[in-house]
Amino acid sequence: AVWIGSKKFEQYSLGELKTLYDKGYIFPRKYMGYSGFYWCDDSTCSQETDDYAFISRSRVIDKIARITNQVYTGELNKNFQVDEETGKLPPAIIKDFQTKVDQAIRQRMIASGEISGVEVIADPNQDVISTDKIILGIKAVPSGMGRNFDITVGFSNPNLT
Repeated sequence: AVWIGSKKFEQYSLGELKTLYDKGYIFPRKYMGYSGFYWCDDSTCSQETDDYAFISRSRVIDKIARITNQVYTGELNKNFQVDEETGKLPPAIIKDFQTKVDQAIRQRMIASGEISGVEVIADPNQDVISTDKIILGIKAVPSGMGRNFDITVGFSNPNLT
């Protein structure tokens, strides 16, 4: 038996379940022709525009963070040569930081279909001498997901073509 709160799943009306779904709740449901229960979706009770609105997308972001952590942990507390005139990191070092994580993410996530693309951004004008920080941004293009299908079914008369 499946319970949602103090009621059995079967006691909820379709309207009540739709209200819960629209609020971002996940709950079990049945599909015609399939035995057992399945999750209705993977919402996280967030705005749909939030990067963490779905569990499947949250896992992707978390995996990018873990890969990034693995790539850059070895770079912590290292000295980097800066341009003697500007005090900024040379473009070659910035490019190396970008390339390392870009390649790691591409190999581990694009190849497996978890994301469609990735871009690693680094401002070449950051002041590493004053801040002791190297700031990068990672933008991933998620894979698409068919959460719903709109299908039109109808008859065709071959004599009217």
